Amino acid sequence: MATEERNILISLIGEVLVNLYFAYTVWLMFGAGLATATDGVQTWARVVIWIIPVGIGTGIVLAILGRIFASLMGEDRGARVHLDERDRGIQIKGMAVTMVVAALAFIAALSALAYGAGALVGLNIIFFGFGTAAIAGDLAKLLMYRVFG
Repeated sequence: MATEERNILISLIGEVLVNLYFAYTVWLMFGAGLATATDGVQTWARVVIWIIPVGIGTGIVLAILGRIFASLMGEDRGARVHLDERDRGIQIKGMAVTMVVAALAFIAALSALAYGAGALVGLNIIFFGFGTAAIAGDLAKLLMYRVFG
């Protein structure tokens, strides 16, 4: 597996783990009645602010573990990462997929709010939509490496 593919796969694992953790946390929040509490939006915001460094830390730890695992499996330790035009093109196309999905999620959140959904519903649509956008962009990049690689 090429270095870029490995990095994308590690990123996907981190994104899925963080989004699952956040989904579990939101599920518990709604189950505890925080959706209807007067400070529900503030509690949600505190959780999101806390999730951001967790996501960053997860990405860093998974990247280190991925590199260690690759070294143990015999990958050349002196290998350098050289991005060529194909890699740059794949990154740009993956970013385009991410932006389209994120924009659709934002429009979906605005539509939900316009038709009477609560603020927490709109915020959750945005958060999970952006998480889905990141996953979709990475899946598109991985697919492009596999199909055109």
